[in-house]
Amino acid sequence: MKIESRQNSSDCLPPRAIDIFPPQWGRKYYSPYVDLMLTQTREGKVEFAASSNFILVLLTPQARRKTMLSSSRRQEYSASPGTVELVPAGENYTAEWSEPKENILLSVTPEKLNNLSIREYDLELSDPPLFKVGDVDPIAHKIAMLLRNGIINDGDNHLYLESLSMALLSHLIRRMTNADNRVDHNPKRGGLASHIRRRVVEHIHENIHRRITISELSDISGMSCGHFSRSFGVEMGVSPHQYVMKLRAERAMSSIANTDSHISQIANAHGFSSQSHMMVVMKKFFGTTPGELRRKR
Repeated sequence: MKIESRQNSSDCLPPRAIDIFPPQWGRKYYSPYVDLMLTQTREGKVEFAASSNFILVLLTPQARRKTMLSSSRRQEYSASPGTVELVPAGENYTAEWSEPKENILLSVTPEKLNNLSIREYDLELSDPPLFKVGDVDPIAHKIAMLLRNGIINDGDNHLYLESLSMALLSHLIRRMTNADNRVDHNPKRGGLASHIRRRVVEHIHENIHRRITISELSDISGMSCGHFSRSFGVEMGVSPHQYVMKLRAERAMSSIANTDSHISQIANAHGFSSQSHMMVVMKKFFGTTPGELRRKR
């Protein structure tokens, strides 16, 4: 399984719920569990019937935001950055804003949202509760800003974006289920069993040349995405994303030092989105650049 992205409607991929939003609003990212979009629009209005759960995290203030669900009355309020809204599947939704805005938008089906809640917190979420009007969530805002910056600065790093999307969704599920206040709630802790760690690491090494997603690694482990990411971090001391990037950088450095291949070809062969992406990763982990390595050789 893989995360995909589409920039225009000409891509021949099956339609998803998030495709109701026009392509000029921003790039869309698709994964097995949650779809993602950074919407950047001028003042406007939107009306739609939600065929999936939509979760919005506002990144810019909106002085006179107007919203309405079919199950509730119209609301007008001053929205601050970090405001979270949930549009449940099956609801008719209207929103109106009078100034340019940016939102992070997640789309997840009710079945997948409920399954993630059960796997992560052992709690049913068949009918997720709405967030209070104007509810600001600092943690959701922080993760959403990381997503925004990742999309703008490194939009082809799908593993990173999928990891952040799952982290944001897991945080919001925790809030919806009120899991932190359960007396019997015992967060899953610990690392990976040795046979799971071996399978995951082997899979990464065998597929390091291509795009690797959190969802495929979590499927190998038999865990939810959030549980797997935490367990991997405990076991390996780094996140799955950091592990993959460091491994790619190590292999690329060996190729640069021992072959005459063009640096752009080496970047492509080792799974980097571009030559500049490889340079940034190598500088971060090893304090050197491809050009410096090639000159030393």
